[in-house]
Amino acid sequence: MPAKHRPFASHPAATQHPHIIENAQILLGMAIGESTRQSYSSGVNSYIKFVDSIAISPAFPASIETLCLWISSLAMAPNYLKLGTCKVYLTAVINQHIERGFNSPLENAPPMLDRLFAGIKRLSAYTDDINNSKEPKLPITTDRGILMARQANPHVR
Repeated sequence: MPAKHRPFASHPAATQHPHIIENAQILLGMAIGESTRQSYSSGVNSYIKFVDSIAISPAFPASIETLCLWISSLAMAPNYLKLGTCKVYLTAVINQHIERGFNSPLENAPPMLDRLFAGIKRLSAYTDDINNSKEPKLPITTDRGILMARQANPHVR
């Protein structure tokens, strides 16, 4: 991350006491475990790729509108990510804001994102209903195996 985007980099103590700034940055970075950080990298990479694809610069800090557009692109074709995945990705981007020294983009945000999540939840329920309306898969028993063999080859008794 560029130095100017690191937390505390523009603090008055940064030039006279860089070790204090460095300590605070290290501790801030250690607040999240390595596995969580790896998990979050997918969300942050997705967000940055989206922002680049629609030519928004800079990516950080994000507006609530940009986050809504990104989340909606994740939930719809061709991605179709589940609501839970979308929320984890958003949490990753919020964490990235904090690590870069920005406020959370959701601070004092209008309810637009919550409404978007409600729409994703409804879409998910709708697609689950469609996917589950197929006939259930039944186990292959001996009787069903014989029946299938007869249907495949009518000469078998």
